[in-house]
Amino acid sequence: RKSSRAGGSTISITMATAMDVDASEYVLREELRGHDGSVRSLAVVPSTGELVTGGSDAVVNRWDVSAPYPSPQAEQIRDHDHSVLALVPIAPGVLSDCPTGGFVSGCMDRYVRVYNSEGTPVRQLEGHEHGVISLSWTHPQDATSKPNLISGSWDGTARVWDLEAGTSTILPGHENGVCVMGLPNGNIVTGSTGVQVDQAVVGYQLRLWQDGKSDLVGTSYAVIGSKSDHEGAIRSLDLVPHMGFISTSNDGTMRMRGQDMTAFSTMAHPPCQAGENFVYGGTVLSTGCDFVSCSEDQTACVWTGDSLTQTIAHPCTVWCAAALPDGDFATAGQDGVVRIFTKDPLKAAPPEAQAAFVAQIEEARAKAKASQNVTANDKPHWSNRADFQGKKEGQVQMFQAVREGRVVVLAAQWSVMSSDWIEVGEVAGSASGGTVDGVSYDHVFPIEMDSMGGGVVKYEIGYNNGDNPYTCAQMFIDKHQLDQANLDQIANYVRNRAGAPPPVLGMDAGGGAAGAGGMGGGGGGGGSVAGPLCMHVSNVLTPSQWLWWRADVILHE
Repeated sequence: RKSSRAGGSTISITMATAMDVDASEYVLREELRGHDGSVRSLAVVPSTGELVTGGSDAVVNRWDVSAPYPSPQAEQIRDHDHSVLALVPIAPGVLSDCPTGGFVSGCMDRYVRVYNSEGTPVRQLEGHEHGVISLSWTHPQDATSKPNLISGSWDGTARVWDLEAGTSTILPGHENGVCVMGLPNGNIVTGSTGVQVDQAVVGYQLRLWQDGKSDLVGTSYAVIGSKSDHEGAIRSLDLVPHMGFISTSNDGTMRMRGQDMTAFSTMAHPPCQAGENFVYGGTVLSTGCDFVSCSEDQTACVWTGDSLTQTIAHPCTVWCAAALPDGDFATAGQDGVVRIFTKDPLKAAPPEAQAAFVAQIEEARAKAKASQNVTANDKPHWSNRADFQGKKEGQVQMFQAVREGRVVVLAAQWSVMSSDWIEVGEVAGSASGGTVDGVSYDHVFPIEMDSMGGGVVKYEIGYNNGDNPYTCAQMFIDKHQLDQANLDQIANYVRNRAGAPPPVLGMDAGGGAAGAGGMGGGGGGGGSVAGPLCMHVSNVLTPSQWLWWRADVILHE
């Protein structure tokens, strides 16, 4: 077992066999690889035993996690047009088209889709104006009524759906993204990500809604309370049986609450190097007293009550988690991998799989360290390259150069045949400044956006040392009217290129700061629909990529 200290807490990287598993700690059970993009939502379907996963690749996968290792994968569902950011199971008997249950998905293409237990689509609900990022169910107070679906969106509304009729009641007035949760007493709680005012995000709050049972038009929900005790955007809500619910936030906390929204316990995620983490999701495990929270800092924290008992390192950001019926849990990774963790020694992953998991974490840490800013001051000038003779074919040398008004570091390779240095590309994070629209910045980075028509639109984003990358990214999105769902990716791209530390508490910005993800009962995120964001930053290399001579920089690597 390996461990390291990070921000005052112990982060475990565990390798074990069935003979030496510590039954008090979770270890890797299995990795599920079926997505080509980040995994953003998870849900367990009790009627089938399947784990359903949704990703930024617009794919839904189904895995029989109750079967022996390795978990069989069903045929992929590919009828979404954008990221699948929310999933929730349907119990048998709730919908006539799903007699044995099924699941519902929420997508950035604005639609809510309903599937039976075979994965066959049976409903498509339209009404939201922006991406659907959170899903839950109401809890009827009489035995004759069926649960209604609740959806939350980046359009600032929640909707309560009568699935049989295909109609909905709107819960309006939220601040950007909305996460939702139905409570056992029949009420609904919603959380918002806030709105940007100047350089700050404000207005994020919880609201408690009560069904007014209007005699005029169906049902009429009214706000009967609100709570503003989080200090950052509210990212997710999850029901805790017999107690209430938990809420997670960009303020680095997960809070246990009663059904009146009063917080009676706060679980503060261990701080990273420069302040609190964004806690993207939380879930209660089948034990009823253990919880898992997921964070920007590439960890999943396990809690018993409000005591942190284990911090599990990942090689990437962890968006959300889902409890499995047997006490195990799954996590959704930015790297496109779903990981299942267990305390059962007999279900622990084979040693080679655990070793590979440890290697992934160590590689990610090495990559993060290598991507720190490279200075140009101590490099020879490109114009003087003739003064520096290479010693062998393929030798790599860095030079200082000026490109489009920016001082950058170039990677070059020595060619014996031409007796000259051949320019390979710009080292990422090496730019020392430039201007955008006449304004000077410490750093100027290129961004290319796939357009709806199939072309590419080129932008530049300016960043000053000491600024918050999320504030910078939010202003860029607002300026160009881009998809709010890209906030996380742009902010992390800026942060990695500039070598900036993670944002500190109180500096988060945008429709939820890390706005596009990890919200609601199984995932989250949202915004207006646009083409997928990608960084085709040709001839830009991170220090660890010099020798590969190809630099299509993918965001959030």
